Amino acid sequence: SLIPKVGSRAPDFSLRDAFGKQYELKNYEGEKYVLIVFETTWCSWCAKEREDLDDLYVERKEKIAVLTIDVGESSQAVKENIEKHNIKRPWLLDEDRSITKAYAANGTPNHFLIDRDAIIVWIRPGYATREILFNLLKFVE
Repeated sequence: SLIPKVGSRAPDFSLRDAFGKQYELKNYEGEKYVLIVFETTWCSWCAKEREDLDDLYVERKEKIAVLTIDVGESSQAVKENIEKHNIKRPWLLDEDRSITKAYAANGTPNHFLIDRDAIIVWIRPGYATREILFNLLKFVE
């Protein structure tokens, strides 16, 4: 299988969040950019990004969708994490890790920015500062 890179089409997915709501990448096509962040509830670098990702999600909703994809954990673990930290953005379950594999997202956090044509325009493995995350808006404007 092809490893996604900048300029390639983002692998489509249909995933539920911990509360059963369905999210599909194709629903955003032609509408808005999507930032996907692969995370786990126990990843310390992910925790450092938590508030910044939520702020981006809340403050820039009309321009960019922020979706966390959880790597392999149960809905119970994810639900507890959401409630404990009052997480606002959608946190989707990839229990069999098939989407994580499709994106070749090794390690967490791992970021993919996808444009309105479902093309990957930016990839960043590892921690992203608030400045880096909010600078993504330059792609979107």
